[in-house]
Amino acid sequence: MGAQFSRLPRPVLRKLDTSAPQLCIFGPDGTVIRHVQMEGAPLLTRHLRSALRKNPDLNRPSQQEHETLEALSREDTPAHRLRLARMALEASEWQAASAHLEAAGESGISELEIERRTLKARCLRCEKKFEEAQEILSGIDLDGNLPAAVEAVWLAIDRKEFDTADELADRALERAKDGEERGALLYQKGLIPYLQRKDKSAVRLWTAAVRERPDDPWMLRASWKMFVLGVVANTHVTESLRGIR
Repeated sequence: MGAQFSRLPRPVLRKLDTSAPQLCIFGPDGTVIRHVQMEGAPLLTRHLRSALRKNPDLNRPSQQEHETLEALSREDTPAHRLRLARMALEASEWQAASAHLEAAGESGISELEIERRTLKARCLRCEKKFEEAQEILSGIDLDGNLPAAVEAVWLAIDRKEFDTADELADRALERAKDGEERGALLYQKGLIPYLQRKDKSAVRLWTAAVRERPDDPWMLRASWKMFVLGVVANTHVTESLRGIR
C-alpha cells in the first residue's frame, strides 16, 4: 500500500490526549491524513477503512509491489507459487493462498515440499480446519524443521491446547538459537499464559524476550500486549484490545 502507518513523535502530540498510543496515517508525500488513538480494534478498523475510502490512491499497490507481482506471474515454478502463497497469507487471503499451493503441486525437492505442507497447514488453521492442519503437520519432522514447529505451536494455541503448545515451543527453542523463528517462539511463550489470563507470567516472559531481541519485529507485538496489560503508565485499556493476537 502507498500509505504508511506510524506513531507520531511525542512533541507533535502535546495538544492531544496521549493516554493511548497514537496511530497516524500518512500519504505518499508524508502528509498526515488522519491520527487516531488505539483504544479498541473495532474503532481503529473503522478509522482505517474510512481513510482508505476517502483516499483510494493509498489502497493501490506500490510500484515495487506491482513489479514484484508481475515478475512472479511470469514464472510458474513451485518456488514462485510458494512465494505467492506466502504473500496471500500475509494479506489474509486464505483461498488465494490455497490456490497457489495447489498449483505448486507436490515437489520432489524435500525442502520445498515441507514448506508447501507447512503453508497448507497454516491455511487450514486460519480457516479453523484444525484436524486437517494437524494431519498435515503430523507428517513433518518438527525437530528438523523450525517453520513447521512454529506452525505447530500456533495450531496448539488456536486449539487452546496450551500445555502442548508450551512443550512444543520449549522443544523448538532448544534448536532456534537465532533468526525469525526464535522471535516467533519467544512471543508464543508469552502468549500462552497471556491467553490464560496469567498476566504476570506473560509479562515476565515477554520482558526477557524484548531484552534479548529488542529489534525483532515479534517483540513489537510483545510490547503492545504488555501495553494492553497496563505495563506502560497512563494507559487506556479496553477488552477488545486484549483480543488482538
